[in-house]
Amino acid sequence: MQAQHRPRFGENTPALLILLAIGLVIPAATTNEYYLHVLLLMLMGVILATSFRLMYLTGSLSIAHASFAAIGAYASALLVMRADLPFWLAMPIGGLAAAVVAIVLGYPALRTKGIYFAIVTLGIVEITNTIFKHFAVDLTGGAMGLLGVPRPEALWLPLVGAIDFSSKVHYYYLALIMVVVSVAALLWLERSRFGMIVEAIRGSEPLSFAVGINVPAYLLATFALTAFFAAITGAFMGHYLRIVSPHDYSFAFSTRIITYAAIGGLGAFAGPIYGAIFLTILVEVLREFGTYYDVMGLSIVLILVLLFLPGGLASLPDILRRKSTR
Repeated sequence: MQAQHRPRFGENTPALLILLAIGLVIPAATTNEYYLHVLLLMLMGVILATSFRLMYLTGSLSIAHASFAAIGAYASALLVMRADLPFWLAMPIGGLAAAVVAIVLGYPALRTKGIYFAIVTLGIVEITNTIFKHFAVDLTGGAMGLLGVPRPEALWLPLVGAIDFSSKVHYYYLALIMVVVSVAALLWLERSRFGMIVEAIRGSEPLSFAVGINVPAYLLATFALTAFFAAITGAFMGHYLRIVSPHDYSFAFSTRIITYAAIGGLGAFAGPIYGAIFLTILVEVLREFGTYYDVMGLSIVLILVLLFLPGGLASLPDILRRKSTR
């Protein structure tokens, strides 16, 4: 696997602050509904890709992001539609529900390693997708999914005022807040003692056991954390699109997130962020040329990056800097 390093204090901060500043002023620069929709997809991709990297730091390749996003989406939508809970309570409950499922399923799954763990998590995706399509159809809507998912309740924000989610701009600001909080939390986790232990486990599980680290507990905690972030993203998308469909949370969903992270560069914390931004834009541009061009384009870019830029997009500044000093 690609060499990893713990994010240092301030690492990538200037670039991330520039991206945040651009994100804050975008709604003032455009009111185009399509552009805002693409930006919303991009922001959710950032959370999914950065949370995927957290699990990857353990040395395990998880394909279960689609399952956890689906659990969060269905749980939040059903709690609002059937239990009359507010979105602001239903969304975190959906995240916690996915984390609990991750702990239950992760206990046996994490006993496997390498490609076997990846296959097990692929099985989790297929099982949950089948359950949502064919079981408890009266509750989940079956293959049709849940239609007419309510919008979030109105919210008041400092400097912004009241937002009632009647436009994409309102959803955009909520998504931006979610990204800032999620990315800050994930960065803190990697820089904390927790992150140090996770990397130690990746380096050598036997040695970690020998020095008294409870390896299964840390692996389960990491799996649950990635599930939580994937689930709140799924919950947001369900209430934004106002539909939750099992077809949106298939194996292809997980592979797209892995592609974001891989092309951006898994060796740096900012890599998945760059990957999600670049590829979301690329996919939308390629769709203008016709069906399947987006999939072909992603595949070609992935191959080129793996062959000629193994460190991903995040390694480009260092490569250009080294060439300029020759």
